[in-house]
Amino acid sequence: MAPTLKQWKERWLQALRDAHGDLPDEELLRVHEEKRRQAVADREREHQRQNT
Repeated sequence: MAPTLKQWKERWLQALRDAHGDLPDEELLRVHEEKRRQAVADREREHQRQNT
């Protein structure tokens, strides 16, 4: 049987805890979003650098 949405969410949150430490869920999501935005910005800068 496939995992439920609740099980997927808990697995995802556990992966975030493993990556960022044992923080409250809201803080984990904030840290994850900040790191995601930084990665996107880094990729965009690298793309601009390669195309100039």
